[in-house]
Amino acid sequence: MISMTGTTESVIFCFGANHRSADISLREKLFAGEDIILERLPQIKARFGFSELATLSTCNRFEIFGVGSRAHATHPDFVGNLTSALLSFDVMGQESAEQVRQAAYSLTGRDAVRHLFSVAASLDSLVIGETQITGQFKRAFAMAEDAQTLGPVLARLGQDALAASKKVRNQTAIGRGRVSIGHAAVELVKKIFNDPATKNFVVIGAGEMAEVTARCVLQYNPKSMHIVNRSLNRAQELTGRLQGAKEIQKLQVAPVIHAAALDHLAELIGNADVVICATGAPHHVVTKALVATSKQCKSSRRLHRAQPMLMVDIGMPRNIDPACGYLDDIYLFDIDDLKQVVEGNRQDRLRAVDDATKIIDESVNSYERWLAHMTVAPALQQFNKHLAELFHREAEKIFGKKISRNEICDGQSDQICKLLDILASRLTADAGRGLRSLVDEGKGPDAAALLSRIFKENS
Repeated sequence: MISMTGTTESVIFCFGANHRSADISLREKLFAGEDIILERLPQIKARFGFSELATLSTCNRFEIFGVGSRAHATHPDFVGNLTSALLSFDVMGQESAEQVRQAAYSLTGRDAVRHLFSVAASLDSLVIGETQITGQFKRAFAMAEDAQTLGPVLARLGQDALAASKKVRNQTAIGRGRVSIGHAAVELVKKIFNDPATKNFVVIGAGEMAEVTARCVLQYNPKSMHIVNRSLNRAQELTGRLQGAKEIQKLQVAPVIHAAALDHLAELIGNADVVICATGAPHHVVTKALVATSKQCKSSRRLHRAQPMLMVDIGMPRNIDPACGYLDDIYLFDIDDLKQVVEGNRQDRLRAVDDATKIIDESVNSYERWLAHMTVAPALQQFNKHLAELFHREAEKIFGKKISRNEICDGQSDQICKLLDILASRLTADAGRGLRSLVDEGKGPDAAALLSRIFKENS
């Protein structure tokens, strides 16, 4: 178990649920926005006595991770305490504790570190190799820093995990090709409609996920595409970027791209073949009532074709009311439905997982060494303090004696004191090298404890 030894012994932990352990109906209840996370992090850290704490909330996972005491990890109801900590983000009521317990995983020490490294490298994603997790992972640590719940252990973990993720992308085939939830959504469209070029698309949202999705749609040269957003200005900005995108420059005939506000959504859905929803809204943007209204807005051309409509919801929480899937001529898919779509591409990437795993293992080992070296830091600080006090005490004894001016010149006492400080630092550095060597042999904590005991007893 990875731990730190100082005045108390601490353990790294990770607790949460992801796309493998919990279905979308539970994950959307576990989802927490940034405002809640920033507000609750310091409160939960103080309430449960964690020394460091962060959380990662995405469409595929909700995890809390941090540094707690050995007493936390060995508590008979460790999982129960972590469940309470997770629910303190107000993602679900306390009455849902058992539901969370059944779906959640609890990891400590090396297992927790390795898991977080794998998450950062997108090896634990629904779409292996997707790039959005990098920004989400960075943001999780930035929020912890803003909330003042990030300490040296997690800060270094985040840096090393992101460095390992970069190596995985640069040195393996994990990230080769199209890899994102947005791409998977458009691949689903292609599987259902053989020729996306004849279809009218509506993309709801103007954020990162919506833009990735829209750019992928452009590669199939759709008949038309509307970008719909609560803020018309943001929709227009995204439309402008899309009209100048490299994807559209390759096409002989550019598709029609329009921006629209949400109050035009019913009319646009009524004339759409494909609706892809990718917003950050915490509620349903597309309701059953709105879709029913949109049917009344259908053009005579669309009514004559009796063409079914495909709706893909890649928002978290879900942005399309699941009840829409029960309406006639509506085929609704959510994130969990994309698992089958990405399975083919997943198999190709799994061949590169072995290479990526080796990088992760090397990076985790390196982090472990750094963390183990940190365990001897308090002993070295105590050793340095002991030497400094010893030299200072002995110097005072010498300079306290009646020494004639012929024996010591003005300013020499200061130089002697500086020399003693240098000697203390050099001796500490030598001791540090020796202790770190013992750390690499797995004997660091015992050696540090012995060093602390010797000088504590003789101080």
